[in-house]
Amino acid sequence: MKLFTSDLDRTLIFSERSIGKLEEERICIEQLEDKKISYVTKRICDQLEEINNRMYFVPVTTRSLAQYERIMLFQNTIIPPVAIVANGGVILRNGQVDLEWQKRMEELMANLPMPISEVQQCFVKQLTKPYLLKNQMMDNLFFVYGVNLNTVNLVELQELKNQLAPHGWTCYLNGRKLYIMPSELTKGNAVAYIKAQQTFDYHIAAGDSFMDMSMLALADRGLAPAHGEITDMPSIEVINQKGAAFAEQCLAEILQADELPIAKIIKL
Repeated sequence: MKLFTSDLDRTLIFSERSIGKLEEERICIEQLEDKKISYVTKRICDQLEEINNRMYFVPVTTRSLAQYERIMLFQNTIIPPVAIVANGGVILRNGQVDLEWQKRMEELMANLPMPISEVQQCFVKQLTKPYLLKNQMMDNLFFVYGVNLNTVNLVELQELKNQLAPHGWTCYLNGRKLYIMPSELTKGNAVAYIKAQQTFDYHIAAGDSFMDMSMLALADRGLAPAHGEITDMPSIEVINQKGAAFAEQCLAEILQADELPIAKIIKL
């Protein structure tokens, strides 16, 4: 069986601003109260449904559990056997939390050189800069800060990353969000756990950010969109499309490759 692990936001699902499709081509798959948040196209929906039927599809996202559960597409239409959320901190199997992985994450958090309860206090000067906006803790695992990109100081953020490292923490600036998380809390570690429990013939992964790199490194074929921040990384195959056009071409190539014998799978 082939394994397909994929990031969600800006890889398979998109905001109104990033989808790059006319309103009549979009399907809303996520709402918060009365606000429409995320979209796919009909073609993406059909392709994902076919992939979910033909191979082992695992959504992998930095979204919290509650944010993932808002995505109607993966609750009602396409229900993958496994989903990885909270940047690898939570694994769902048939909608239920994997308790063995939860135990591992509890041990990880308990053994950090600096516990999560102390991070914001110890780095209060760095984390109260005017370009860092409201923040929230995600699933008791990490923090997300809004970022004013017009005034953000990238040198200061690099210094923060260097200061966090000895304490077992790191940070990622991704779009308008800054993630402060344990260094070992990665998508790759969660995907490796899934792969250790089942044999797969071939692994394809897709993602657009540096937080996806640990997952892409485990794959036989790693795909990224032209709008991503990892297009210059070695071993990453860039599909020269943006927004939903990337997702449609990426999924089309995966389905086409699935029709080939394993020994004949090549980069298309």
